[in-house]
Amino acid sequence: MSEDLTWWSALGNRCALAGVKRAREREKSIKAWFEAQSSENRSVSDQHLTYRSRPGRRGLATATISLRASTPSPGDPTKNLQPWTKMGPLPKIHIIPSLPTLLSISTSPLMVSDDIPAFSMEIQVSMIVAFKNGWEDGLRVLRERRSRLATSFLRGTAVGPKARFLKFKDGKDRDEEEDGFEGLEDVEVGDEGAFLEAVDGDGTPISREPPILCFSGLRSKDEGHIDGCGHSIASGIWIEEF
Repeated sequence: MSEDLTWWSALGNRCALAGVKRAREREKSIKAWFEAQSSENRSVSDQHLTYRSRPGRRGLATATISLRASTPSPGDPTKNLQPWTKMGPLPKIHIIPSLPTLLSISTSPLMVSDDIPAFSMEIQVSMIVAFKNGWEDGLRVLRERRSRLATSFLRGTAVGPKARFLKFKDGKDRDEEEDGFEGLEDVEVGDEGAFLEAVDGDGTPISREPPILCFSGLRSKDEGHIDGCGHSIASGIWIEEF
């Protein structure tokens, strides 16, 4: 496979594995967020040890450290913070990667002239095949990842939870930055379906075809566009044509 075709294969692979990448990024961000919260709450908890100086002689009969818990003032913003020592260690976090939802990639190839594209139709077909191969390989890795998580989840429910399994709400990850566990929900016992793909009437997983790859660019919608590509769909939405 030439270097150009390898690039298209890698692109297809990354598109299929976007959910895995996003899940791992959230796992790391949760760990960083938890460590920051723990550090902040520990600092607040340490302030509750109040050292008081008393007049008179110092000896065994006079304590220099008050062991009574300090009472926060009504306006104390730290009064509702949970002490760091009560938060406990962060359990192992596993987030189920989302399945891909990408439907189309539409682009414009370089042109030798106004009428001659830099890539022949034969080369463009080879690019589409390479993209599809990379997509299918990435989809295989994604399914294996979800299957391993399902096995770990079932094993954990049998012997007692040692990890926390989460899924994106509505099965969709978010693009915006979210703190902590925002946009996530726990996978509860009996919710094994969270690891499964949608199936059709006979129980067969619904086929996830690779996104439509169209190289016809901004040319007229009648000039070489693949049916269902982003260009052709957009032409039916907007009044103005390409």
